[in-house]
Amino acid sequence: MKRTKGKEKSKQMIKECNLEEIKSCADLAFKLNSKPESSSAYCSKKYDSICKDFEHMISDEEHAVVGYYEADKLVGVMGFFVDVDKHTADCVGPFIDDASFLDIAKDILDFAKTLLNESTRFNFYFDQRNTDCLKLMKLLNANYNGNECSLKLERINYIPKSIEVNIELISAENSDELIKLHDNIFPGTYVSGTDIIKSLGRNRQAYCIFEQGVMVGYGVLRLDEGSSNLCVEILAVDEQFRGKGYGKALLSNSLKQAFSDESIKSVYLIVDDPNSVAKNLYFSYGFELEVENLSYSVK
Repeated sequence: MKRTKGKEKSKQMIKECNLEEIKSCADLAFKLNSKPESSSAYCSKKYDSICKDFEHMISDEEHAVVGYYEADKLVGVMGFFVDVDKHTADCVGPFIDDASFLDIAKDILDFAKTLLNESTRFNFYFDQRNTDCLKLMKLLNANYNGNECSLKLERINYIPKSIEVNIELISAENSDELIKLHDNIFPGTYVSGTDIIKSLGRNRQAYCIFEQGVMVGYGVLRLDEGSSNLCVEILAVDEQFRGKGYGKALLSNSLKQAFSDESIKSVYLIVDDPNSVAKNLYFSYGFELEVENLSYSVK
């Protein structure tokens, strides 16, 4: 990663943040991320997790945190979780406590571009009520990737469904099949089949369905670190085997497995907004709409 010294504009200063500034960065992010009109979906709602994320982004030279200062006071900050192989940066923020949101946000992003590879694509993911960020996307001529809804199921609202299909736990014997199926269904996505296999037993569980000896579908559960929430991260069925109820069976199994752990209070998942058929299925299990996020990317 290229490294550039801070850029000074009269009483304003834009620079990479250091470890001594973690608290001020986390304080600002925590304050603004608690409000729907200024929240970023790439940022945790928990203060301790925000501190850990900023510490990681500052400590690891692949990532970056850029701050905007006015008279030595931090008024704007943005973090960048970088995937070097995919040439992407997931943007945590921007969090700006100033009326000049657009100018400051653009200055921070322009400065970040001097630090990262010139081919980097910047991903933004934020609450639809965050109108300042939406204005920024229009100013930057960002590419709109669609709306995504976060649905949440509290344990008390869980409606169990019968499972009439044999579902197996992913094992070493069938891991290669999952990698192949996942990478065929979701090529180039944020998590690869190999990533899933490597994380099994740590923060992920995976289950699959076979038909005539061929893996035709799978589901992945992911535990959020330090949380009592589980994410139904992936439910996927090979296109030629859809329409047989496999997706519903995988969802039923995922929820059954999740709530078999008494420490799990809730389960959530992300669904594309136009996918009303899927949303209606999730609602039938007791899921409720928690938030609707917008996805954009900028080069």
